[in-house]
Parts: sequence; C-alpha cells; structure tokens
Amino acid sequence: MLGADLDEPGGHRVITTVRHIVEIVAIIAAGVWAFYTFIYEERIKPAHEPLSANESISLTRVGRLGNLDVIAVAIVIKNVGKTEFDTVALAYDVTGFRFSQSKPYARETASEREFGDSAQPTAPHLLLSHVSFYAAAVNGPLGLHNIIDPGGESDYTIFLGIPHGRYGLLKAHFQYLPYKTPVRTHQIALALQKRTYGAYDLYSEHNDVLEDNVFGELALTQ
Repeated sequence: MLGADLDEPGGHRVITTVRHIVEIVAIIAAGVWAFYTFIYEERIKPAHEPLSANESISLTRVGRLGNLDVIAVAIVIKNVGKTEFDTVALAYDVTGFRFSQSKPYARETASEREFGDSAQPTAPHLLLSHVSFYAAAVNGPLGLHNIIDPGGESDYTIFLGIPHGRYGLLKAHFQYLPYKTPVRTHQIALALQKRTYGAYDLYSEHNDVLEDNVFGELALTQ
C-alpha cells in the first residue's frame, strides 16, 4: 500500500526529493519576482518612458542697495518623471517695461458703453540675457553636464540690480532643453535666434530633445 511504502526508506527519499524540488521552484520564483521588481520596474521600464521636466522662473525684490532695487531671479528645474535626463542647453532673460499714460477715451454704441484711462507698457528693455550650451550640444564644452535624477531638482539664483523707479514691470523668460540619458546620437545641433530687443531663443530639431518655455513677472511699486 502507498502508506506502507512511504514508511520505508525509499518513501522518505521521495518526500525529501519533492520537498527539495518545491524549495528550488520557490527560490527560482522569488528570483524572477526580484528581477521583475528591481530590474524591470526600476531600470528597464523607466528607460522606455519619456522624460518629464517641470521648470519655473520667478522674480522677487529682495532689498535696496543705494539707488538700486535688488531683484532675485530664481530658476528651478524638477525631474517629475521616472527616468533621468541631462541638459542640452538653457537660456534666460529679464526685460523691463516703463508705462506711458494713455489719453482717456470713451466709446458708445447702441448696445454698450466703454470708458478707459490706462497706462500702456513701452517697448521692452533687455536687462539680463544668458545662454548656456552643455556637452551634448554641438560646440558645447566637453564634460559639462547637468544630470537630474527622478525626483531631483536643480536650482539657480541670479541677483540683478536695477535703478529704483525706472521700470514698472519686469518680465522673465526661461527656456530649457533636456534629453533623456544616455544620448544615442552625436552632439545635438542647436539654432539660436535673436529677438528684436536682444534676447535669444533656442531651437532643436532632434526628436529626443524637449523644449520648454516658462515665464515670470514682477510689478514694481514705489
């Protein structure tokens, strides 16, 4: 009978062998699960996801130095995705605007009346302009990188002094061009276009390069 066979030495060997097989299968299954969790989920899968960056630029009046208003220009770059990225190039600028008082006006039609007395901004005056190329860009300095890991961030603060009372409004523009690492091509070609008031815009036709633009403003009161 089967019960009698299992009580014999040969029966114990069968049970022990089955137990070893089960343990080996469990170890293999645990290894496969560990590979999936730590290799696929943490390495392989993120490598196939697009990069996701979140940038901001802000202007804050932080003090007064003689006749100068001290303005802090704060730039923050955050990696809100699941894959790291590096920087191809970035550019930022700050412009100042004065205001001219327009003449009061009144318009009236059969259905509405409109009255106005507003100040109009003048042409922008360039106060600060900066462009940086990194190692991934054509003509970029070798070895210069700004790699941001998932969940990480990079920040810059530039201080700018402007004559008190000269401008009523400041506007800031930040342009950021990142790419997902590792770069799978030779250095990336970029184009620079100069705007009418002197600042620059960056352009790239590379499919893996993201182009982000963000803006900030600060109204200056006496």
